[in-house]
Order: sequence, then structure tokens, then C-alpha cells
Amino acid sequence: MSQEGGAEGGDAAAAGGEQEKKDIPRIFILYLQGEDNLMIDVLGYIRELVEDRGIRFFVIGTQEELDTVIGKKAEYVAQMYTRPVDLAELIKRLQKEGEAVDKLKEFKSILIVDDDATALRSMKNLLSTHYKILVANSGMNAITILAKNKVDLILLDFEMPIVNGPKVLEMIRSDPNTANIPVMFLTAKGDKRSIMEVLRFKPEKYLLKTMLPKDILDSIDEFFKTRR
Repeated sequence: MSQEGGAEGGDAAAAGGEQEKKDIPRIFILYLQGEDNLMIDVLGYIRELVEDRGIRFFVIGTQEELDTVIGKKAEYVAQMYTRPVDLAELIKRLQKEGEAVDKLKEFKSILIVDDDATALRSMKNLLSTHYKILVANSGMNAITILAKNKVDLILLDFEMPIVNGPKVLEMIRSDPNTANIPVMFLTAKGDKRSIMEVLRFKPEKYLLKTMLPKDILDSIDEFFKTRR
């Protein structure tokens, strides 16, 4: 009897967790009012949601507040607005974002893993109109995100601190829950030794960051077309 109660309790907790995920809004608007500890905490929470759930994050503030509070975290922001805000324009943009979020449900999901914030932001901008994008700025961050999210493709950088790309791919392949996720390398390392190091893990492709953005997008589009 106690075992049945435990099972029911576990099922209820799992159902509650799933409901909590569904209840999280797909768009967040953060209104900055100076640099305080609470605002920094909120920013950290929203950053986790951007990484783990792919939400769209908007920020409103003075230019000084945007520079001070957001700073290097800008890669997690969909759009920044300086005060005073044109409300009519903001509402139009949010309506478009809402439509885009609904459309993204039909899109394939891609996790981009790169410790370079500029590269992460540029790739997200390139792919976000075609795919649902999650981002990770480290190998371990990527593993954490994969534990919570199902993705259709991983774009993986080679050179990263602590846990590099080949090691991340080895970890992905060794876990039954992630072993079959397609992985492409997207890296600046084009030497033969680096390429040979990862071939044993059978990545789908080995793309170079020096490629034209259009060619990178075409390679990813072609990959998904061949898997239909």
C-alpha cells in the first residue's frame, strides 16, 4: 500500500514538473531600473531559461542600464529597447514574436555549443529564422541542457576550455539518451590532426567558421532534407 502511494506521489510530482514547464511564458520582458542585486538575480534566471527552454528575452532600459546590466550577456537577448519606448512599435514586435514562437513548434531544434559569445550570437541570428535554437557556452553547460531538452542536431565547437569539443562528443556518444543525436563540428580548426581526432565518433559534418554564413546554413538545411 505504501508502495502504491509512493508511485502515485512520484507520478504526481512528475506531472507537476511537466505542468510547470508548460506554464513558463515563451517571451520575457525585463524592465531595468538601475543596477541592483535583485535585477542581476532575475537576469541570471532568465538566462537559464533562454539556454534550457529557448524562450525569447526582451529588455527595456536606459542606454547606461543596458550597457551596465546586460553587457556581455547580450547574446541571450532577442531585442533591447531604450527608454522611452514606443509602445505601439513594441506591441507590434511582440505580436510578431508570438507568431514566430508558435511557428517554431514546427521547427527542428539545434543546440549550438561555443564558448565564444560573438560566434554564439552570430550563429543564433543566422539560424533562428529557420530553426528552434538553444545555446550553450561550455561543454558541461551543453550536457546539462541535453539532460532537459530533446534536440535534433548539435553544432559543436572544437576548442573550448575545461571540456573541449571532442570530449563533449565522447560524453554524448557514451550516454544512451543522447548517443543518437546528430552532431556537426563548427570550428576554426581545419587541420588534419584535429579532423582525424573526431572522426572515430562519426560526426555528421565538419564545418569551418571561415565558410560563408549562407554555405553553413545550406549545409544544415541539406542535412535535414536528407533525413526526411
